[in-house]
Amino acid sequence: MSKKQKRTVGSIIEIQLEEGYFAYGQILRAGIAVFDLYVPEHLKDISLLNSATELFIVQVYDDAITNGRWLKIGKLSIRRGFEILPMKFIQDAINPESFQLYDPNIG
Repeated sequence: MSKKQKRTVGSIIEIQLEEGYFAYGQILRAGIAVFDLYVPEHLKDISLLNSATELFIVQVYDDAITNGRWLKIGKLSIRRGFEILPMKFIQDAINPESFQLYDPNIG
């Protein structure tokens, strides 16, 4: 059974991938910043993420974190560049011609 945990802004999460590799992200106010770091062992020093490039910011259901599938392994200050979130593209799965752009910073 996975460990229950809260979604905490600033927390670093470890994402277990196939073949024993790990990726890392940071919980933002809205979304997860995923870093360009793909390693075969658990990261021992999360401060390395301060200089890691971000691959993308993605929205995920909270249960990926709250159910412990993605473990929180520490916390870092949120980079200034992550304070202003990118626009979101939202497309209707039933009617793909229906879509909108949404600014998560102002709603």
